[in-house]
Amino acid sequence: MPRKPDQIRVETDEGVFDAFQSLEVVNDIAGISEATFTIGDDGSIAELQDLTSPGAPFRVYCNDHLRLTGRAEIDEAPCDSASGCVLNLTVRTKMSDARYGSADPATKVESTSIKEFVLACYEPLGLAESDFVFGEFADVELITGKSPGAAPPVDLDSMTVEQAKVQPPETIYEAVERHLKRYRATHWDGPDGRIMVGRPDDTQTPLYRFQSLRGGKSQGNNLLRYTPIRDWSEVPASVVVYGKSGGKDITKTKVKGTAIDTDVFNVASTKGHFNRLVIVPDQQSKDAAAAERAARRELSARVRRKDAWELSTDGWTHWTGREQFGYAPNTTADIEVDKYGGAQGRYLIVRTALRLDVGGATTTALTAIAPGIWVL
Repeated sequence: MPRKPDQIRVETDEGVFDAFQSLEVVNDIAGISEATFTIGDDGSIAELQDLTSPGAPFRVYCNDHLRLTGRAEIDEAPCDSASGCVLNLTVRTKMSDARYGSADPATKVESTSIKEFVLACYEPLGLAESDFVFGEFADVELITGKSPGAAPPVDLDSMTVEQAKVQPPETIYEAVERHLKRYRATHWDGPDGRIMVGRPDDTQTPLYRFQSLRGGKSQGNNLLRYTPIRDWSEVPASVVVYGKSGGKDITKTKVKGTAIDTDVFNVASTKGHFNRLVIVPDQQSKDAAAAERAARRELSARVRRKDAWELSTDGWTHWTGREQFGYAPNTTADIEVDKYGGAQGRYLIVRTALRLDVGGATTTALTAIAPGIWVL
């Protein structure tokens, strides 16, 4: 079966939108998902002013599969006397509202499940259960972690009712994330337009294989460009979390947890470089175990680029020679290259960007991080 050409379809209330010169559709577990379009014809810009005004709805399909559901959020038109005007349009999902809009302090937290709390937080944005995909843990009781026929997680950080309530000026996204992180989970825009509530899985079988090899193995090469990243600029040697303390000096509390980055710590110990200690107060850590878990999460948030890859491949879909399927975050890929010291192994895909340039070429840029780095 030959590989089918990739197709993009953008639907609006006025019909199919196809006036763009270039576009990019981003799905990102840790950031904002969005579609950006560049329109370069002065006549088209004038005709599309109503269609591209903030709030205009858009649905973006890739190969007839829904990729993003959103609305126009940014409409800017840089102009100069030599080349005229272009219009840069940015379409984002309702999770964009959740990152800016405040959560309702009256949102129920007692005798309610994780799912019910998430839905209550997002209800003011017009989202319902059909707009989400929940992980298997979502039916447990929000504060206690109890569920019918099962004990709560042994490593669940304790929380009072007052602590569980929305803490103004907490946004909708922040309120939901704070609770999800207790269950080692997060939420993000999925590639089908729904919001995913769950845990990124870096242990799953690789769905894609990317390679750039020389000699007789080069026949299966599918990377246009790749950048291995070892970024230690924000990686601490150790993180110390001090828990609940009644005094002004948090370091005197008996509740303490430590997480160490072995690589950075060893260099700091032997060469004196990167000797970075990060101290974090955390009033929700009531015992040493909770403080240690908080320290590991804090360290994890700072090390994602310590072992990462930026990849660029042809097209918007992966082709095995027999099967064709789209690129999406929360999948894994096997990466093998024989330059820059070589690399081979499974990496977690955390961001994808489908791109169409002004020449009509389609490519996908992917960000991948090493397994075990991201600890929620």
